[in-house]
Amino acid sequence: MDKEIRRRQSILATTGQGVIAFGLWEVIKINLYYLLGRGYIFDAMGMTGTEFEARFALIFSWLFLMIFGVTNLLIKIYIGRAAIFEANNYHKDNIFYCLAIIMTIINALTLFSSVLNVNIDEHIPDFVASFLVDSTSLYMMIELISSTRKLRILRGEKHAVKHKKTM
Repeated sequence: MDKEIRRRQSILATTGQGVIAFGLWEVIKINLYYLLGRGYIFDAMGMTGTEFEARFALIFSWLFLMIFGVTNLLIKIYIGRAAIFEANNYHKDNIFYCLAIIMTIINALTLFSSVLNVNIDEHIPDFVASFLVDSTSLYMMIELISSTRKLRILRGEKHAVKHKKTM
């Protein structure tokens, strides 16, 4: 039982770090899309008009997405750090566990939506790379939830066995 607990603690700590890393990557990805793909963004938005209007729309949309990106990052930092604390035997409340489930559902729906909306004619390498990263992030969140649940069950069983022995 102790070996399985240590294994789950290791998985939980690793996935916690990974969740933080993928949260950082998502913020970087937003900035890279805006730095490298301005023409594609303007085409997708159907931008026509003056240069000032185009820049205003680009800056406004970037700020709007960065607010969501930073909020997502903060939530993922909270989930990742809470998972690391849980792995190190500092019991966290169930808020991080519920947030992880909610983020997993959102990630799954986003991934499913991107598969349904893929345009076969354009940007297949971008889609494949994004799909691989997003599916890895989704798998990591599922593993985090699974390891947290199993670790809590194992700790409860170990505590119950210890308690039974003392009686």
